[in-house]
Amino acid sequence: MTPILPYDVFPIIIGYLQHDRNTLFSCILVNRTMSILGIPLLWKNPFSSDESYNMINNYQTALLMRTYLSCLTEEERKYLTNKGVKIKNYRNPIFDYISFMKEITICETLYDSIICWILMEYYDYTKERLNDIKNFEQSNQSNEYKMQYTLINSLYHIIFKKNKVKSLKISLYTIKFIDTIDYQFFMNTNISLSNLNNLIITLKDNNYNNNNEIIINQQSFEFLLDMIKKWCYNIKHIKIMNLLIFDNKRIPKIQEIVNQQKNLLKLELFTSSNQNNENIIINNTLKSLRDHNNKFLTEIEIHDIDFSDISILEGLISVNSLKSLLLSRCKGISIDNNYYILYNSLIILNRLIFINNEFSLEFIISTIGKSLKELKTNQLDEESSNFIFQNCSKTLTHLELEINLNVQNIFYNLIKNLNLNHLKINCYKESTGIILNDLGFYLPKTLKYLGLIGLFNYNMNHLENLLSNCNIDLESLEIYGSINYNILTIIWNHIMKNKNIKSLIIDNNLNCKDWNEPELSLLNDISKLVNMVIR
Repeated sequence: MTPILPYDVFPIIIGYLQHDRNTLFSCILVNRTMSILGIPLLWKNPFSSDESYNMINNYQTALLMRTYLSCLTEEERKYLTNKGVKIKNYRNPIFDYISFMKEITICETLYDSIICWILMEYYDYTKERLNDIKNFEQSNQSNEYKMQYTLINSLYHIIFKKNKVKSLKISLYTIKFIDTIDYQFFMNTNISLSNLNNLIITLKDNNYNNNNEIIINQQSFEFLLDMIKKWCYNIKHIKIMNLLIFDNKRIPKIQEIVNQQKNLLKLELFTSSNQNNENIIINNTLKSLRDHNNKFLTEIEIHDIDFSDISILEGLISVNSLKSLLLSRCKGISIDNNYYILYNSLIILNRLIFINNEFSLEFIISTIGKSLKELKTNQLDEESSNFIFQNCSKTLTHLELEINLNVQNIFYNLIKNLNLNHLKINCYKESTGIILNDLGFYLPKTLKYLGLIGLFNYNMNHLENLLSNCNIDLESLEIYGSINYNILTIIWNHIMKNKNIKSLIIDNNLNCKDWNEPELSLLNDISKLVNMVIR
C-alpha cells in the first residue's frame, strides 16, 4: 500500500515553497489539497520583481493573467470592449483569486505579464516562443500593443474593488507605462484601499531624459496619490525612496498622506546618495512630523539627509514616541549647529543603527541614546566606546559592530565590560584571523548568541582558537563564510563538548554547492543535536 502523507504535513511543505514560485506553480497542479494550500501563496504577490522570489516564466505569468481576466465582471468586460479589448469567455474560476492578492507592485513585471497574455491570446505565441523572450523592450514587443494600458487600468480596478491589498508599491520608474488613466473608471464608490498597511513610493535616479526632465507620467502619479489620500488612514509602514524635486503642488500630498496615518508605526526616508540638489519632499516630510499627532510612531529610518537645516532635526526630534532610529550616510549635526536640540529631546531610544554618518556616534549616545538596548554601527572609536560604556553599560544587550585592526583593542575592552546577550561581529578580511584568535578571552559571561559575519574565509586554527578560548555558555552560533569539512568538524567538536549549544546558523552562500558526502553527513549529525539553519 502506498503511504499517504498526513494533511498536517502539506502546509509545512507549501510554506517552505512560498518564495519558490516556479515550484509552487507546479505544486498546485498535483491535487486538490496542494491547490487549496498553494494558490493563496502564489496569488499573494504574483507579479513581484523581488529578487528573493524564484521568478515564474513568461508562459506561467501569461496563464496567471488569463486567470485574472476570468474574474472580470460584466461592467469591467464592457469597459474593455468599449476600449477595443476583446476578452474570451473563460470558464468561471474555481477560486476567488483576486481576494488572495495582499501585495501589489506597480512595476515592470506586471506590465510584462500583460504583454505575455496579449502575445499568447492575440498572436498565438506558443509556450516555447513566450519563454524565449528575455527582454520585452529590446525586442520592441512593448511598443506594438496599446491595449496594455487599458488592461492595467482594469486590473487595478478589480484589485482595488476587492479591498484586500495590504501592501502597495508604486515604482515611479514604471508608472511611465501607464499612458493614460481613465479617472472616471476609478471614481467608483465600491473601490477602496482602506485595508492598506504598507506603502512604498520610490523613484529611481535614472528617471531623466537628456534635458534632465522627469520622464514619468506625473498626472498618473498624482492621481494615485489622491486615491491613497482619500482611502488610506490605517497605514502602519511608509517607505519613501529617492523622490527628487517635483513641483510644489506635489509636496503637500506626500506629507498629508504621512500625517493622516494616526496608527503609523514605521517611517523610512531615502534620498539619493549621489544627489547634489536638496531633496525638498524628504526634507519637508521630516519637518512636517512636528504636526504629526501619532503616539505610535516608534521606528524611523533616514538615509542621506543633511540636518544642517535645524527645522529638519526639530521635526525628527518632535516624535517623542520614537524607540528605534536608523541613520545612514547623514550629515549636518554638530555641537555648534544643532546639538542642543538633541540634548533637550524627550526621546529615549531602545535601538540605534548608525552607519557611515559624517558626525560622531557620541552625539546620539549622549543625548537620546542613553538607555540603548540594541546598537549597530561601523563607526566605533575610542571616544564613542567610552560614551557607550558610560551611558549604556546597564541597558545594552545587543551589539553589532563592523571592526578592523585599528579598533581591535577598543573593541575588546568594550565588550568585556558589557552585559551583552547578543554579539554580532562583521570583520574586515585582513583582520579576521587576529581578532578571532583572541576574541574568546573577552566575551562577556552573559553572552548567549555570537554571530561571525563577513565576506572572508574561516581559517581552521583561528576558529578553533576562538571556540577553545570561549569559556561561556553560548546557546546560539551564527557563522558566515566558506565553510568546509574542517570548519564543520571544529563546530561539531565544540557542540559535543558544550551541550548548551541549542542552535547553529550557517550563512554559506559562498561554496555550499561544493559540499560533498562528508560535509553533508556531518551536517546531518549536527542537525540531530541542535536546531540548524542553512541560508
